[in-house]
Amino acid sequence: MALVLVIACANVANLFIARMESKRSELAVRRALGAGRVGLARYVLAEALTLSMAGGVLSLLIVSWAIPALSRLAPLELPRVQGLRATLGTAGVTVALSMLVALLVAAWPLVRTSEGWTQGLAGRARGGTAGRSRHRGRAALVVTQIAFAVSLLVGAGLLVDGLRVLRQTDPGFNPIDSWAIDLHASQLRYPDDAALWGFHRAVLERVSGIPGV
Repeated sequence: MALVLVIACANVANLFIARMESKRSELAVRRALGAGRVGLARYVLAEALTLSMAGGVLSLLIVSWAIPALSRLAPLELPRVQGLRATLGTAGVTVALSMLVALLVAAWPLVRTSEGWTQGLAGRARGGTAGRSRHRGRAALVVTQIAFAVSLLVGAGLLVDGLRVLRQTDPGFNPIDSWAIDLHASQLRYPDDAALWGFHRAVLERVSGIPGV
């Protein structure tokens, strides 16, 4: 999930940088008319927050629909599927991540664009070096996306291969008609290990006496 988030952040950051580059002259005009750096930074950050929070709200709507649908499609032996649900904690984490993503996405355009706020009006006439620098920054984001995407694909491939090998491994017993049961003994009745092991032995003896077991 972290790798997917990094890939998405790099993608959104690249698009946001392109959007801010298209507004370079507008920001320069605002700067020339007396807008301070704080005001311009607030303008860029507000746009990034709006986009990120809209994405966060949309993701919550998708999750609230997807969890019940995926739970119905999940195999019966998959544990704890019925306990999956979106909670207030989920919403809080989503909002916090959306704000963090907005800060990260806006940070690069703020740094890169602030360099040209004072020279933005004349930058198009003599901005060859600055243009190459900006392109290098965006290319670095693309390389980051590709690197993390390859890592994600390799990890997913290893996971699938590991599951395949695991399904072909002999567990050492016949799993047909076998059951695994969790026992939770009361700590008040069985306060130490000796009492707990005695409880387990008593359970095994009584279960072994059941016909067919």
